[in-house]
Amino acid sequence: MSGLALRVEPSECEPATSWASRLAERNGCATVQDLVHDMGFSWKKFRTGDKAVVTALCELANVDPEKLLKFTYRIGDESTSKWVGDEWLAPKLMRFDAPSVCPSCIEDAQNGSSNFPRSGAPIWWYIDGIRSCPIHGRALIQLPRPERGRCKHDHAGRVRDNISLITKALKIAEICEPSELECYVLRSMSCGRSTTNRWVD
Repeated sequence: MSGLALRVEPSECEPATSWASRLAERNGCATVQDLVHDMGFSWKKFRTGDKAVVTALCELANVDPEKLLKFTYRIGDESTSKWVGDEWLAPKLMRFDAPSVCPSCIEDAQNGSSNFPRSGAPIWWYIDGIRSCPIHGRALIQLPRPERGRCKHDHAGRVRDNISLITKALKIAEICEPSELECYVLRSMSCGRSTTNRWVD
């Protein structure tokens, strides 16, 4: 199996599904599922964080899989066991159907193109309770549920589907400094612990 002609680097705290969605856009695929299937992998295994599948796609794209696995949501050995990296999280804490995004981050990432975000969705955009952007000090906005045929994990596609909403939100985005709890979680995820993949106490 040959490697991909066009590649993208993982951005800070980005899960594998977000990265793959940007890789799909970069290579002209209509959806992230199309890219994963075209490369010969199971989309279900990829979106549920199967380490072997994520690693195999990373190798085709010449990307270090550990950069993504640390922040990738996965299902454990038991179907009720959910993890981000090595950290267990209650499923109710994750909001893939309607994640929150920072319009300013997306504007910065567009780099002049409305069709391809240059950086992805940090895992904290999917965590319930994170309501503000630590970079821009602005309130996050919640995306509507995905359109018919669009997977909830297809970050780049959902940005494209909702670019008008995101652009409008730039004009009215309210100032919102992170709470102490948000700062703690964000700092733990960004800095991590030097010898492990755990970021939540």
